[in-house]
This record gives sequence, structure tokens and C-alpha cells, in this order.
Amino acid sequence: KSANQSLQNMTFTLDDKTAQIGKKEQRLLSLSQKISQKTAALKSLQEAKIQQATQIVEQEETIASQKLTLFVLTAFIILFLFLVFTIYRNLKREHKTSLNLKLKTEELSSTLQELEKTQTELVEAEKMASLGGLVAGVAHELNTPLGLSITGVTQIESNSRDIKILFDKKELKASNLKHYIDTTAELANVIHLSLNKGAELIKSFKQVAVDQEIEDKREFYLHEYIETLLISFNSKFKHRNIIIHNSIDEHIVLNSYPGVYYQIISNFINNSLLHAFNEDDSGMISLTAFVETENLYLTYSDDGQGVDEEIINKIFDPFFTTKRANGGTGLGLHIIYNLVTQKLKGKILASINDQKGLQIDIVIPLEEK
Repeated sequence: KSANQSLQNMTFTLDDKTAQIGKKEQRLLSLSQKISQKTAALKSLQEAKIQQATQIVEQEETIASQKLTLFVLTAFIILFLFLVFTIYRNLKREHKTSLNLKLKTEELSSTLQELEKTQTELVEAEKMASLGGLVAGVAHELNTPLGLSITGVTQIESNSRDIKILFDKKELKASNLKHYIDTTAELANVIHLSLNKGAELIKSFKQVAVDQEIEDKREFYLHEYIETLLISFNSKFKHRNIIIHNSIDEHIVLNSYPGVYYQIISNFINNSLLHAFNEDDSGMISLTAFVETENLYLTYSDDGQGVDEEIINKIFDPFFTTKRANGGTGLGLHIIYNLVTQKLKGKILASINDQKGLQIDIVIPLEEK
């Protein structure tokens, strides 16, 4: 009975313990559920935090991208404005430069026209000076035949008065009449020759003057034409010890512009007188010419002071002269260059000859190509 009681008590105790364990299990289960709920809530909160952090990162990236875009756009706008300003400034500068260039161009054009006008006037002045020299040469050359003619006529008048006096007094003898006739015939012959020479000179110089003015083509003998030209320079060489040798082939016949050749040779001679020889110098000027392979080869040279090698290539430039103070215009050789290259379609070259003087070689085609 006691053992049963003990067993019963133990059973009650076990049941009580089992009940307590069940309660604890229920409490643990409830606590486990709460923990699961808390864990789920915590996980959900963590996911939300992660999502929020991701959104924040994405927002920051978006903001950074927008900032970068804004910076790039701002930089582009600044660069664009700078380029616009630069283009505007350059256009304004170019416009100003264009206006300045236009003004300079107009000024240079006006200056060029003035220079061309001045050059034309100077060329005409050179022509007039050449014609003036021709007139002076004519006057000088005509002085001798006209002087002889006047002297002859005066002597005939004197002899005629003497014969008339003898005749009036009836003292005229056969010897007096014979002497008068012989003297008159001799004087008449001198007058005739002198007047013929004067007429030939006038005819030649008239032709030269016409050639200078009209500049028509015609046939002429070059040697003979140059001889006529040289006669007009006799007055300039009268008191100077300078000799001109005309060694041009006498058989050369040209169908060209004789006035151009007159201008070329006369300018050569004037250039030598001004630049090559001083007033008291002795010297020689030489002219040679020959025809070969349908070209005329003309050479002019002097044994004067010559030209420095540094400037020999400039002597045909317009207005270039080393004797401006002595009346040089710098157009004489330039006119020659233009006449040879443009009018006669030839070539011209300056050099220093063996006598250290100036030599100019000209090649002119006999037929213009």
C-alpha cells in the first residue's frame, strides 16, 4: 500500500513534470515563433534597408551622372560661347583687315596708276629729249653745208658787183670775165654740193623723226640707219675724246621698226655718256650686228667704268640709276628692255666685257613667231 502510494505520487509528480515540460515546450514554441517572426521582420527590415541603400546608391549615381552631364553641358556651352566669341572677334578682325586691305589696295592701285602715268610721261619726255637731241644734231650737221653755201653766195655777189663796176666803167677785160666765170662755176659747184649734202641730211633726219613718231614697219639698211643716227650725236662728241665704231654688217636689211632701233641705240649712247665716261675720259663705243638662223644678233659695248656685278642685274629695272643727281631718270635702259622684249619680241642680256666696260647683247627674231 505504501509502495502504491509512492508510485502514485511519483506518477503525479511525473505528470506534473510532464505538464510543466509541455508548458515549457509551448512557451518555447511560442518564443520560437516570436523569434521566427522577429527574424522574418528583421530580414524584411534588412532587405528594405538594402533596397533603400541600393536606391540611395542609384540616386547618388544618378545625381553624379546628372552633375557630370551638367558639367559637360556647362563646359560645352562655355566652349561654344568662347568659339562664338572667337569667331566673332576673328570675323571683326578679318573685316577690319579686309577694309584695311581694300583701302591699301585702292591706295596702291592709285599709286600704281600715278606711277604708270609718271612713267608714261617720263617715257614721252625721254622721246622728246631724243628728238631734241636729233634736232640739235641736225642743226650742228647743217651748219657746215649751209655756212659754205652762204659763203659761196656771198662771194658770188661780191664778184658780181666787181664785174658790174668794171663793166659800167667799160674797163672789163676778157681775163676779168674769164676769172669771174671760173670762180663762179667753182663756187656754184661748192654751193651745189653743200646744198645736196644738206638736203640729204634733212631727208635722213626727217625720216628718222617720222620713224620716231609713227613707229611703222618698213625695210631699211641697219648700218646706214645707224650711221644717220650717229651723225646726230656729233655735237655731243665734238669736244669729247670718245670714238664710236659702227661695225654692223652693211648688207643687213630689216623689215622692222626703225624708230625702235633709233630709240635703243640712242639710249645706249646716252647711257654710256652719262654713266661710263667722265667729261675728260677717252673711250670707245662699239656696235656690231650679224644675222644667223633667222635672228639678228646685236651687240653694244663700251670700255668705260663698267657696272658692279652686284647691280648689273638691276640696270633694266624702272627708275634704277646710279646718277640721279646728274640727271639720270633710270628709264633709259628700262625703255630699251621693253622695246626689245615687247615690241621686237627679243631677248636682252647685260654683262661685263673684257675691257671691264658694259656689254649688252640683243637677240631679235627676224620674223615674229
